[in-house]
Amino acid sequence: MLKLTKKVNKRSEKYLLDLVLKLVSESNNYFSNGYLNSEGWKVFTIIRRLVLRSKPELARGIKSISQYSSYEKVVKVLSSLLENVEFSEDYS
Repeated sequence: MLKLTKKVNKRSEKYLLDLVLKLVSESNNYFSNGYLNSEGWKVFTIIRRLVLRSKPELARGIKSISQYSSYEKVVKVLSSLLENVEFSEDYS
């Protein structure tokens, strides 16, 4: 049985960065009336899962986002997330 490591591998790292950029840049697809819609919530839950596995110390910030969070709050939390996660040279 394989165990998941807490370290972000390069593929997960790229996937996380791509999801964050997609959620923020395509806000018209993932937010309705300034709040996360169902598709946005699906993308955000994947981001949250990746963060919680790799950086559990960032759990408080990432868990503060609910399904009814505003665009501004989501962007603020994701921005602080990107500042706290170290990416390899290929993605920063």
